[in-house]
Amino acid sequence: MKSSYWKPRQFLILGILVLLFLFLVDLNQRLVQLNRLTQKRDQIQAEVTALQQTIEALGTQKAYATSEAAVEAYARNQANMVKPGENPIILVPLRTAPESAGSNPTPTPSPVPPWEVWWALFFGR
Repeated sequence: MKSSYWKPRQFLILGILVLLFLFLVDLNQRLVQLNRLTQKRDQIQAEVTALQQTIEALGTQKAYATSEAAVEAYARNQANMVKPGENPIILVPLRTAPESAGSNPTPTPSPVPPWEVWWALFFGR
């Protein structure tokens, strides 16, 4: 009987180990891709939810803008219109007294030349 260093059974076990390693590497790659795609899905779902809320808010604004209440609010507040039979009241602001001439305005500081700033930093004033 010849003694061989490698027996067929050892080749079979080595082949199974190599295949198992390859399957584990592929599984790891698939799990990483699954994690990345799940994060992307969650991000897109959040964006879709925000956009749906925006659509609902715009729909509410559109419904108000086309209502009679919006037309009346615009006519009264911005167009200064009144209904027939109403008497408009126009408020006239009171004239305020002009500022007294005796008040002293705050003096504006005069700009200091840069060389004087450096002189003060190095030698003091």
